[in-house]
Parts: sequence; structure tokens; C-alpha cells
Amino acid sequence: MFPTNLGEGLIATGIVTELMKNISGRETPERASGKGGVWRMFPGLGNYIKRRPTYDAFPSGHLATSAMALAVLTENYPDNAYIKPVGYTLLAGLCFQMINNGVHWAGDYPLGFAVGYGLGKAIAGHGRASAAHTGPAKPPSLSLAPYLTPDGASGARLAYRF
Repeated sequence: MFPTNLGEGLIATGIVTELMKNISGRETPERASGKGGVWRMFPGLGNYIKRRPTYDAFPSGHLATSAMALAVLTENYPDNAYIKPVGYTLLAGLCFQMINNGVHWAGDYPLGFAVGYGLGKAIAGHGRASAAHTGPAKPPSLSLAPYLTPDGASGARLAYRF
């Protein structure tokens, strides 16, 4: 189950953080055109792809992916007490390094950690029944559905049920 958890986590974390980055459009410290980085909400997919460092600071996908992997590891190997202290120390070092190298702002980290840790815990819990639940646990599902409103606007809905 462990390799499947990590693979599913990498895919889910990548999709969620990339969508959030495309929505928020925050500049990286390296490319900042203003104090704290300018936010350009919904920069458009083509513009986002062409000028990626201009728009992809928030949230931190690096931290989200690392936190997801740490959550999966701690859930799958609860008897190994060293995983948490070593893992959180490495996460702190990663955060410091990315600020130092101009890749992320400190404000990019809370949401990145929350996304990664939350997805990791949810994904690692596949197939585990709750103590209060009498039947088997329902498997999580990820769905992406296009929609068109009556006034002609279009978009997409991304949902992750866990």
C-alpha cells in the first residue's frame, strides 16, 4: 500500500498546488516587482506557462509535496519514532533554503504545509475503518468536472472527497 500512497499523493498534491498557484499568481522573491511580491489573480494558463516564475510562489509545492510524503511515512510506519523529528527537521531546512535562495516567501508555507499534510493523512488512511464506523471506509475520490453557466461563463470544479 505504501508506494501507491506516495504515488497518489504526488499526483493529488501536484494538481492541487498547481491549480492554487494558477489562481493566486504570486511572484517569487527572485522575480518580485514589488515589496512582498505582486499577486496577479487568475493570470491565464498561457501566460502562467510562459512566465511561470512570475506567478508560482503561493502556495509552496515543494513544502506541500514534502509534507505529504512525511504524513504518508508517519502513518504507514507509526512504530518508527525517528521519522517525525528527522522529517520535520528536514522540512524546516527546506523552508529556510527556499527563502534563502529566493524561491519562496515565508507566507507561502502555511497553506503549502496544510495542503500536503492534509492530503497525506487522507491518502494514508485509505481502507482504514474508523472506530465509530461499522462498515468499510469509503475510498477517497478526486473528480474534475467542466461546467457552463446559463450566462455563458465556463470553468471547472475540482473536488477531493475523503
